[in-house]
Amino acid sequence: QMVIDKCHTDSLAERDQHRAETSKLRGQLEDTERQVRELRAARNEINTSCEMLKQELQSLAESKRATAMQKSKAEARVRELEATIAERSDSLDETAADMAQSRSIMDIKVVGLEQENIRLRDRILELESSSLSIGLSEHRTENQ
Repeated sequence: QMVIDKCHTDSLAERDQHRAETSKLRGQLEDTERQVRELRAARNEINTSCEMLKQELQSLAESKRATAMQKSKAEARVRELEATIAERSDSLDETAADMAQSRSIMDIKVVGLEQENIRLRDRILELESSSLSIGLSEHRTENQ
Protein backbone atom coordinates (compact mmCIF):
# COMPACT_ATOMS: atom_id res chain seq x y z
CA GLN A 1 0.00 0.00 0.00
CA MET A 2 2.84 2.33 0.73
CA VAL A 3 4.21 1.87 -2.70
CA ILE A 4 0.80 2.65 -4.14
CA ASP A 5 0.46 5.67 -1.89
CA LYS A 6 3.94 6.79 -2.90
CA CYS A 7 3.08 6.31 -6.60
CA HIS A 8 -0.20 8.13 -6.10
CA THR A 9 1.57 10.98 -4.27
CA ASP A 10 4.25 11.11 -6.98
CA SER A 11 1.55 11.07 -9.60
CA LEU A 12 -0.33 13.93 -7.90
CA ALA A 13 2.88 15.90 -7.54
CA GLU A 14 3.70 15.32 -11.21
CA ARG A 15 0.16 16.29 -12.20
CA ASP A 16 0.40 19.46 -10.10
CA GLN A 17 3.76 20.21 -11.69
CA HIS A 18 2.28 19.68 -15.16
CA ARG A 19 -0.66 21.91 -14.29
CA ALA A 20 1.68 24.63 -13.02
CA GLU A 21 3.84 24.35 -16.13
CA THR A 22 0.73 24.35 -18.35
CA SER A 23 -0.60 27.39 -16.55
CA LYS A 24 2.77 29.11 -16.94
CA LEU A 25 2.91 28.20 -20.66
CA ARG A 26 -0.69 29.44 -21.14
CA GLY A 27 0.31 32.76 -19.56
CA GLN A 28 3.33 32.93 -21.87
CA LEU A 29 1.10 32.02 -24.85
CA GLU A 30 -1.37 34.78 -23.94
CA ASP A 31 1.51 37.27 -23.62
CA THR A 32 2.91 36.15 -26.96
CA GLU A 33 -0.52 36.38 -28.65
CA ARG A 34 -1.01 39.86 -27.14
CA GLN A 35 2.44 40.89 -28.41
CA VAL A 36 1.58 39.49 -31.87
CA ARG A 37 -1.68 41.52 -31.91
CA GLU A 38 0.19 44.66 -30.81
CA LEU A 39 2.90 44.09 -33.41
CA ARG A 40 0.29 43.53 -36.13
CA ALA A 41 -1.51 46.72 -35.12
CA ALA A 42 1.83 48.61 -35.16
CA ARG A 43 2.65 47.06 -38.55
CA ASN A 44 -0.75 48.16 -39.89
CA GLU A 45 -0.11 51.70 -38.63
CA ILE A 46 3.32 51.67 -40.28
CA ASN A 47 1.80 50.37 -43.54
CA THR A 48 -0.83 53.12 -43.41
CA SER A 49 1.87 55.74 -42.76
CA CYS A 50 3.96 54.34 -45.62
CA GLU A 51 0.98 54.55 -47.99
CA MET A 52 0.34 58.14 -46.94
CA LEU A 53 4.03 58.96 -47.45
CA LYS A 54 3.99 57.31 -50.89
CA GLN A 55 0.96 59.38 -51.87
CA GLU A 56 2.60 62.54 -50.55
CA LEU A 57 5.79 61.74 -52.47
CA GLN A 58 3.77 61.18 -55.65
CA SER A 59 1.98 64.47 -55.08
CA LEU A 60 5.30 66.26 -54.52
CA ALA A 61 6.76 64.66 -57.64
CA GLU A 62 3.74 65.84 -59.66
CA SER A 63 4.07 69.32 -58.18
CA LYS A 64 7.76 69.31 -59.03
CA ARG A 65 7.01 68.30 -62.63
CA ALA A 66 4.30 70.96 -62.90
CA THR A 67 6.63 73.59 -61.44
CA ALA A 68 9.39 72.57 -63.85
CA MET A 69 6.93 72.87 -66.75
CA GLN A 70 5.78 76.29 -65.58
CA LYS A 71 9.39 77.38 -65.16
CA SER A 72 10.23 76.15 -68.65
CA LYS A 73 7.21 77.97 -70.12
CA ALA A 74 8.11 81.15 -68.21
CA GLU A 75 11.71 80.98 -69.42
CA ALA A 76 10.50 80.49 -73.02
CA ARG A 77 8.17 83.50 -72.64
CA VAL A 78 11.06 85.58 -71.26
CA ARG A 79 13.18 84.60 -74.28
CA GLU A 80 10.29 85.56 -76.62
CA LEU A 81 9.89 88.92 -74.89
CA GLU A 82 13.63 89.58 -75.00
CA ALA A 83 13.64 88.81 -78.73
CA THR A 84 10.64 91.11 -79.26
CA ILE A 85 12.34 93.87 -77.27
CA ALA A 86 15.53 93.44 -79.31
CA GLU A 87 13.56 93.59 -82.57
CA ARG A 88 11.65 96.67 -81.46
CA SER A 89 14.82 98.28 -80.20
CA ASP A 90 16.47 97.69 -83.59
CA SER A 91 13.37 99.02 -85.33
CA LEU A 92 13.35 102.11 -83.11
CA ASP A 93 17.05 102.63 -83.76
CA GLU A 94 16.35 102.47 -87.51
CA THR A 95 13.39 104.83 -87.15
CA ALA A 96 15.49 107.27 -85.13
CA ALA A 97 18.24 107.15 -87.78
CA ASP A 98 15.64 107.71 -90.54
CA MET A 99 14.17 110.65 -88.62
CA ALA A 100 17.61 112.16 -88.07
CA GLN A 101 18.32 111.85 -91.80
CA SER A 102 14.91 113.36 -92.64
CA ARG A 103 15.59 116.21 -90.22
CA SER A 104 18.93 116.89 -91.89
CA ILE A 105 17.27 116.95 -95.31
CA MET A 106 14.57 119.30 -93.98
CA ASP A 107 17.23 121.56 -92.41
CA ILE A 108 18.91 121.79 -95.82
CA LYS A 109 15.56 122.58 -97.49
CA VAL A 110 14.77 125.22 -94.83
CA VAL A 111 18.13 126.90 -95.43
CA GLY A 112 17.47 126.82 -99.18
CA LEU A 113 13.97 128.30 -98.68
CA GLU A 114 15.33 131.00 -96.37
CA GLN A 115 17.91 131.93 -99.01
CA GLU A 116 15.15 132.01 -101.62
CA ASN A 117 13.10 134.26 -99.32
CA ILE A 118 16.05 136.63 -98.93
CA ARG A 119 16.54 136.71 -102.71
CA LEU A 120 12.82 137.38 -103.23
CA ARG A 121 12.82 140.16 -100.62
CA ASP A 122 15.85 141.73 -102.25
CA ARG A 123 14.12 141.57 -105.63
CA ILE A 124 10.94 143.06 -104.13
CA LEU A 125 12.99 145.88 -102.60
CA GLU A 126 14.71 146.40 -105.93
CA LEU A 127 11.37 146.55 -107.74
CA GLU A 128 9.83 148.84 -105.14
CA SER A 129 12.87 151.10 -105.27
CA SER A 130 12.69 151.14 -109.03
CA SER A 131 8.94 151.92 -108.87
CA LEU A 132 9.61 154.78 -106.50
CA SER A 133 12.32 156.12 -108.78
CA ILE A 134 9.96 155.92 -111.73
CA GLY A 135 7.23 157.60 -109.71
CA LEU A 136 9.59 160.43 -108.69
CA SER A 137 10.73 160.92 -112.24
CA GLU A 138 7.18 161.16 -113.47
CA HIS A 139 6.32 163.57 -110.70
CA ARG A 140 9.30 165.79 -111.57
CA THR A 141 8.42 165.65 -115.18
CA GLU A 142 4.89 166.71 -114.41
CA ASN A 143 6.09 169.51 -112.17
CA GLN A 144 8.41 170.93 -114.78
